[in-house]
Amino acid sequence: MNPLKKLHKGEAPSALDGLSGEHELIASGTPSQQAQALLVRALTSDNPADCRPLIELALETDPDNIEALFALAQVSGSVEESKSLLERAAEITVQRIGPTALNAPDATFAESRDGQSYLAILLCLGTFLWATGDRAAAIGCGVEALRLDPLDNQLARVNLVSWMIAVGDDERAGQLFATYPVTPSSSWRYSRALWLYRAEGPSPQALEVLVEAMVMNPGTFVALATSALPFDIDALGPGMLLEIESATYYTTASVAWIESEGALDWLASLVEGDTGSDLPGIPKFSGLASQRGRRQMGRAGKVTAKRSPKTAKPAPDQGLAQVGAEADLAATTRREIDDACRSSRHHSDCDGVG
Repeated sequence: MNPLKKLHKGEAPSALDGLSGEHELIASGTPSQQAQALLVRALTSDNPADCRPLIELALETDPDNIEALFALAQVSGSVEESKSLLERAAEITVQRIGPTALNAPDATFAESRDGQSYLAILLCLGTFLWATGDRAAAIGCGVEALRLDPLDNQLARVNLVSWMIAVGDDERAGQLFATYPVTPSSSWRYSRALWLYRAEGPSPQALEVLVEAMVMNPGTFVALATSALPFDIDALGPGMLLEIESATYYTTASVAWIESEGALDWLASLVEGDTGSDLPGIPKFSGLASQRGRRQMGRAGKVTAKRSPKTAKPAPDQGLAQVGAEADLAATTRREIDDACRSSRHHSDCDGVG
């Protein structure tokens, strides 16, 4: 039985209430068209509980629907299930693209719909592979994404370089930094500061790059130094680009900092105000030295659901507001990051399929 016929037999879950009208519009459509209509309903539903049943029905209607596989991977509560769904989506997409386009991608590969889908799948699959401990496969996804899209690949290389550092492949990480010396991303600078620290210790150059990253996005520094995100991750919204960047980097790259001997102690020394350098402009975090946790961060510019993304600013005389002394530079940097994110097809780890 066509799964959509459940709508007319009283077998549909509550998530499908009111869908029959839409079904009539596509009754003669292909399974792909029917699945697409279900996915649209899932993404536009006012009730989050409707999302998974609709996506599952879309996948039942069209088992090879890449968008449905990708969407179900995002709402799954199981990392293993998400990884399996994305691996299946990747296999189907590879079959569609064909070996010729994959082995010798031209300049238009990343502009094609299948190309964009495959790149997004690789990025998201890499994060799940990393989360399940398959580090080599995760790095392979990142390397493949860069090969297929060597120009517009900021998120791929940000993830990849942190993974390479985590496994001790500093040589290839250095090659990435040399290949992409200008990247409008604080995450890139945080990883480069770590890479320099691993090679030189707390050198002036490493500290200078770290300060650049801290000024661009202080929330990431606080997350690394305190082992806790300085905001409520459930309160993040589409416009909160710096906070999203901090959460993404902390999730994917903190292991590289943890596994780099002395790196977290270096950050702690900055929290305590002991930079070991006379470099001007270094933010002071002495007020955070005694309690390095969420509660302290809450008084230092915590982002919560009560704060509007348009007006969210650190308190003027507390904690992270010392970075706010660089207000003009930070504002300019935020605009640059906003522009870069808007122009990127791969704004977040798991966006962009379809």
